[in-house]
Amino acid sequence: MNAALPAEDRDRLGQYANSVRSLEERIARSQAWLDVPKPTMPEDQFNLDVDPIQDGPTQYIDAMYQLIHSAFVTDSTRIASYAIIDESPGALACRFPQAIGLPHHHSMTHDFNSEGGYERWSRYDQYLSERFASFLKMMDETDDPFAEGSLLDNTIILYGSGTSTEHNPRNFPLVLAGGQNFGLKHGLHQRFEESVPMSNLLLTLLQQLGTPIDTFSDSTGTISEILV
Repeated sequence: MNAALPAEDRDRLGQYANSVRSLEERIARSQAWLDVPKPTMPEDQFNLDVDPIQDGPTQYIDAMYQLIHSAFVTDSTRIASYAIIDESPGALACRFPQAIGLPHHHSMTHDFNSEGGYERWSRYDQYLSERFASFLKMMDETDDPFAEGSLLDNTIILYGSGTSTEHNPRNFPLVLAGGQNFGLKHGLHQRFEESVPMSNLLLTLLQQLGTPIDTFSDSTGTISEILV
C-alpha cells in the first residue's frame, strides 16, 4: 500500500506508524519494569521527624535530598521536584538563613542593594550550594541498579531559583548537573542573551530524555552548547 500512495500520504502514514511503534515500545518498557525487583531501603536511615527550626535547616534539607536519592535508587519515581525556599514572608523556610546567623530570607531579598547585602546573599548561596553538592556527591557515589554508570550519570538535575534580582523573572542563575549518559556536557559557564527563553533549555533536556517533541511552551529552538 505504501508504494501506491503519493509522497505526502506516505509521509503521513510513516508518522502514524512511528507513533504507534513508539507507544508500543513505551508500553513494553513499562510492563518490563513491573517485573524488576526493586531495592529495599532500611527505614531507620531516614529521620522523618526532623524539625527544620529545632533541629536546623541542614538536617532538614539533607533529609529531603536523601529521600529524593532513595526514591531514585528504588525506582519509585522518575521525577522529583523540591522547592527549598518558600519566598512568602510567613513561610517556615524563610527562617532558614537565621540558623546560620543571617537575616530573615524575605528581608534579604529586599535588602540586597543595601550595604553588605550581596555579602549576606553570597553566604547563604554558599550554604545552599554546599547542601546541593552533598546531594550530587551522594548521587555520584551510588551505582545505578537499573542502568550503566552512577545514579548521577543517569539523572538530569536542574538547580536554580525563580528570580535573578528582586521580582525579576529573567536571566535565571541555573546549575545543570548529571545526565552524562544523556549526552550532557559539563564544566562550563554558559551565558545567554535574555532573548533566549528558559524553555529552550527545558526542550533540550526533554529531547535528550527521548521525549518526541519539537517545541515546548515559548521555545525558539534547542541549546546545543550543553551537549557533547
